[in-house]
Amino acid sequence: MPTATSSTRSAGARALVRSQLTTLLLAAALVAALFAAPAHTSRSATRGAAAPSTRGPATTQTIDASLVASRRAPSYRKVGSPLKVRKRIVIRSIKVKVKGTSRAQRVVPALYTMTASGRPGRLVVKGRSFVVRAHQKARWVTVPTARRTLAPGRYVVAAMAHTTKTPAVYSVRSSARSSLRSYVAANRATVPTTTWGAVHRTARRYSLTIGYTAAPQPTSYWGAASYGSKYGMRFDLPSGSVGTAVQVGATGGGVDQWWVPAVYRTSSGRPTTLVSSGPAVRVPAGAPAGVVQMTLSTPVTSPGTYVVAIVPKTTGDARLYVTTTRSGGVSGANRASYPTSTWGSASTSARWYSLTLATSKPAVTTTPTPTPSPTTTAPTPTPTPTTTAPTPTPTTTAPTPTPTTTTTAPTTTSSGKPGASSTGPVDGTVL
Repeated sequence: MPTATSSTRSAGARALVRSQLTTLLLAAALVAALFAAPAHTSRSATRGAAAPSTRGPATTQTIDASLVASRRAPSYRKVGSPLKVRKRIVIRSIKVKVKGTSRAQRVVPALYTMTASGRPGRLVVKGRSFVVRAHQKARWVTVPTARRTLAPGRYVVAAMAHTTKTPAVYSVRSSARSSLRSYVAANRATVPTTTWGAVHRTARRYSLTIGYTAAPQPTSYWGAASYGSKYGMRFDLPSGSVGTAVQVGATGGGVDQWWVPAVYRTSSGRPTTLVSSGPAVRVPAGAPAGVVQMTLSTPVTSPGTYVVAIVPKTTGDARLYVTTTRSGGVSGANRASYPTSTWGSASTSARWYSLTLATSKPAVTTTPTPTPSPTTTAPTPTPTPTTTAPTPTPTTTAPTPTPTTTTTAPTTTSSGKPGASSTGPVDGTVL
C-alpha cells in the first residue's frame, strides 16, 4: 500500500513532466515563428542594393555602376531609366543624383530615344562630363545640354561612367513593379555611343531626369504613325483618270516600320468601305524625309470622292508629315495588320496629312486601218516612135482665068431657014 510520501513524489514528477512539455511546445512555436518571419539582408552601398521587396511601396536605396560591369568587359558602362514626354518640349539639361565613394569619378549624362518595342534607341543629346568628388554626399547635379525639341513619346535618360575606378553611386528606387524597369549596357567609347547597344534590363529606377521648357506648337511637324490606327485624306478623282498608287511624305524612325496603302469610298464626306489596297512598303529606320510611293493592287477607275489612307502593319515610330494650317485629315482605329473592310468610326481634325493618290490617264485603244497588199502591175512597154517623113508643102499655083465666051446662036426657023431666033445651050444640046 503506497504511503503519502510516495504519492507526493508521483504528483511532483507529473507536474515536472507537464512543465517540460509546455516548455518544449513554447520553444517549438518560437522556432516556427522565427522561420516564418521574412529574412532581412543588407549589403553595403559599394556592393549593391537589397533585393526588391514584393510588399509595400518602393524604397529608396543606392546602387553603383560596378554592378553592371563584368571584370572582363569594356571599362565604360551606362545606365538609364525611361522617361515619358506627353507634349512637345525643349530639353535644356539632364539631372543626375550621385554620391561619391573613395575615389573621384567622371560621369557623362545623355538622352536616347526609345523604340516601339521598349528598347533604348538612338542618341538625342548628351551633356558635358562632370566629376563626382571622393566621399561627396548624395546630391542632384544639373548638366546643361544643347537645346533639342522633343516630340511626345518615350525616351531613356542615361548616365555613363568609367567602371575600372570606384564608381559614383546613382540613387535608385528598387521595386518589383515592371514600370520601374531600367536599362544597362556596355559603352564602347569614352563618350555615349550613337546607339544604345545590347540591352540588359533591371527592376530598378535610377534617379535620372531632365530639365525642359514648353515648346510652341508648330504649324508643321512629323507625326508618328501608330500601329492600331489608320490615317487618311480626302481626294477627288476626276473623270477619265485612274488612281494607281498612294503617295505619302514620310521619314524613318528608330526602327523599320511597314505601311499598307488603302483607298476607301466616302458617304457625306466620311470614309465607308474599302475599295482597294496594296502590298506593305517598308519605311527604313533613320530614312531621310521624302515621298514614299505604295502601289495599289487594283487601280481605282470610277470618278468620285475617296479617302486615301495608310495603315501601319507593324509597331514602330516612322512619321508622316502633318500641318495644322490646312484641314481635311481623318483617322480611325484599325485593329489588324491590314486595312479593314470598313473604316469604322472616323475622327476628323484640323490637320492635313501628306497623303495623295497618284493618277494617270487611261491608255486610248485605237483600231489600226489595215494596209492593202500591193498589186504588182506589169510595166507598160514604151512604143517605139515611128519616123514619118515630112509632108511636102504644096506649091500654090495661081488659077488660070477661064475666058468667058459669048456664043450667039444663029436664028433659024423651024424649017431651017433664017427667020425666028432661039437661044440654045452652049454645048449645042438640042432641047
